[in-house]
Amino acid sequence: MGWYISEGSSFVTPSNYTVNISQKPGRKQDEIVALLTEMGFHPYVNGRDITISNKQLYECVQEAGQGAHQKRIPRWMLMSSAENLTILFETLMKGDGNQAQSRYATVSRQLTDDVMELCIKLGMHPVVYSENGTINRISISHRARLWTNRENRSIETYNGMVYDVTLEKNHILMVRRNGKPVWSGNCGTWDGGREKAPAAICRKVIAAKDSGSGEIQIWGDGTQTRSFMYIDDCVKGIDMIMHCKELIATPINLGSSELIEINHLVSLAEEIGGVKLARKYQLDAPRGVAGRNSDNTFIQSVLGWEPNTSFRDGLAKTYAWIEQQYMDRKAGRRTVN
Repeated sequence: MGWYISEGSSFVTPSNYTVNISQKPGRKQDEIVALLTEMGFHPYVNGRDITISNKQLYECVQEAGQGAHQKRIPRWMLMSSAENLTILFETLMKGDGNQAQSRYATVSRQLTDDVMELCIKLGMHPVVYSENGTINRISISHRARLWTNRENRSIETYNGMVYDVTLEKNHILMVRRNGKPVWSGNCGTWDGGREKAPAAICRKVIAAKDSGSGEIQIWGDGTQTRSFMYIDDCVKGIDMIMHCKELIATPINLGSSELIEINHLVSLAEEIGGVKLARKYQLDAPRGVAGRNSDNTFIQSVLGWEPNTSFRDGLAKTYAWIEQQYMDRKAGRRTVN
């Protein structure tokens, strides 16, 4: 299928269902002919063209598109094992890639997306750019690690349109920004009703302290338990998982194993803020499941690591940042929404 996606076409004549694969005479052409022969087909070679007249093969390759602009990798192939994905990748590189397996070119937008997904699942780092608005070229890095540490990140001022991505609870989405694959999740940081519990509690404590109300509203009875992972651990964990060959196409938990009761979260936020508040429990508000935590046995066995920023330390940094945002908004300065 990889040879067909890169070099093939298919068509129907009054008498035949035909699949054609174009490859100049030499080692690669011999490899294709040998493979087709082993599969029981009878390829006819004429110069660069390898032709197979077979209805079953014709119908099979239709999943991958007919012409160059319609080419794609069938979804079932992208969901197959790491071994099969590796074979597919290597075959694609022999077609429209290069010997170093660092570049791939196609005019199909769908195939561009599919090859990027394939590379990501194999632990590679693909970046796509368009040439003359017609050819999509994918640059593929095989480096073992991406530099996602805090010192390698930057904040840029932006005044354009921002589109909000809404996902299922606790889900993240891989998106492409400026040709680069990045992780994205639900928008919402510290205000607006879409923030997570630590940010919401910090904001409520800060607001109560600032207004002098002396009380805080808590959804549920406060006995719910959760685990919360600090962002630096999250980034580091994703980086390690994405570059671990043992975890290709393998589900794994990434989270803190430190179990926190919501009442204790409130107490820590009060302690950090230097205030004590009366608690008003909203028993009719959404409270979620009674308890949730991360079992880190597997991630420790594979990576020899698990998120290790204590909740107290992470909350202190979160509280300080939200407090600055709160005061900036109050003063009419720009804040992160």
